[in-house]
Amino acid sequence: AGGPERFASVDGILTGWFGGLILILSMVALWYHCFNGVRHLVNDAGYFLEREDLQRSSIAVLAATAVMSVITLAVALTGG
Repeated sequence: AGGPERFASVDGILTGWFGGLILILSMVALWYHCFNGVRHLVNDAGYFLEREDLQRSSIAVLAATAVMSVITLAVALTGG
């Protein structure tokens, strides 16, 4: 309840580059959490438990996170 001046200052921060950075980092974290959760469900089912499989699946999680983050950002920026 700081009034219009306080709202304007916070609005400027959140709609500026810093707010955009926080939004992008949050999106990447959500995609990572989603894919890593699927990875853990597969591991809990007893699959891909060897060291090499775990390393490959962790790389797959990072790759899927990167791909989906780029796709999400592209769709958001094109207004799709």
